[in-house]
Amino acid sequence: IQNAYGIPRHRDGATRVNVGKIEGGSASNVIAEEVTIEAEVRGETTALMTYARTELERILYAAAELHDCDVAPRVISESPCVDSHPALREVVGNVAWDVDGVERVIPTEEFGVSEDATFLMRQVQEADGLASYLLIGTDHPTSHHTPTFDVDEASLAIGVDLLTDAFVELSRRRP
Repeated sequence: IQNAYGIPRHRDGATRVNVGKIEGGSASNVIAEEVTIEAEVRGETTALMTYARTELERILYAAAELHDCDVAPRVISESPCVDSHPALREVVGNVAWDVDGVERVIPTEEFGVSEDATFLMRQVQEADGLASYLLIGTDHPTSHHTPTFDVDEASLAIGVDLLTDAFVELSRRRP
């Protein structure tokens, strides 16, 4: 596991490795017959995600060979990189300034979007549609998928207003 966290970062962008769950064994004084490790890799781009996954698999196979064990890595999910369409980003950004409660608009930001959003966006874009991701503010000390994450209920109404106004504007413009 330490070797997984030691995967060299890549010069082309951010990569992340997280070992989230380890299960195995039947008692504390018995060497486990089988161990399951759930880990996740992410990358700023799809190529960087693939790099991190390849390196993690290399480490798993090397550890298995070192200890004369078998290993069977399998991909449970992945989060490919997808960019928001520039025209949608522009419309949403412009509309946002007129929505009550919006204090600032950041047109584009490097943000590790989760796989549910990226797969949906990719499918839409592959069907010649336009897709965009937006994050409606919440003020929390860390990030998503952490114990401290909490939804800011005031942001929900802002999000509904922003999406409604953006849909109306997009029906006029049809980018």
